[in-house]
Amino acid sequence: MAKTRALLHRHGCLPSPRCPLCDANEDLAHLFARCVRLEPLFALVEAPAAGAVHDLEGVCAALAAPLQELAPPVRHTLVLLILWVVWKSRNRKVFDDVWLRARHLATLLSEHCELWLHRLPRRLSRQPVESWLARLRTSVL
Repeated sequence: MAKTRALLHRHGCLPSPRCPLCDANEDLAHLFARCVRLEPLFALVEAPAAGAVHDLEGVCAALAAPLQELAPPVRHTLVLLILWVVWKSRNRKVFDDVWLRARHLATLLSEHCELWLHRLPRRLSRQPVESWLARLRTSVL
């Protein structure tokens, strides 16, 4: 079980230490990878293997696999953006009882990526990121 979720449950802030989306036992791997509700998002970002891993390092590697053509700093940032969107979506469910579908998550991801693109260091090429972003947007349509 994720320590934060267990702590919140122990203090009465959460009704259950289980996943709010699928009711499975929640640990870090479940939170960021194995929850069945994430499978459509992973398909949209071309990383379906991310749902089959057993630890956070494996999740990051699976999410990075389809991004190998990108420079390492760009690849790492996109992986963090994907994890950030997953985290934010789970918080929406836990605290607001709002479940965001994969298309909405992909839209949030593209918006975050667009913001980050404006801060991309000049030494890195924008074109590969823009291509990835275009593929993501096309897959959402």
